[in-house]
Amino acid sequence: MRPASELRGIIDLLPGLVWILNLMLNAAEALKDVPPERRRLMICPFVARRSSGSFVHLAVEVPA
Repeated sequence: MRPASELRGIIDLLPGLVWILNLMLNAAEALKDVPPERRRLMICPFVARRSSGSFVHLAVEVPA
């Protein structure tokens, strides 16, 4: 069994994960008319650290 503090950290991430899942579903919908062999979705996360805290940014690319 995991310590409560570790589980709390995972639970704190859930809202962000739901947001990312929604982003992926929207991208899949946008790609539905693209031939399967050309469908690609790249999601590149990176962390920005500022004095006010750390933020995760996502770069989304749908190749033409």
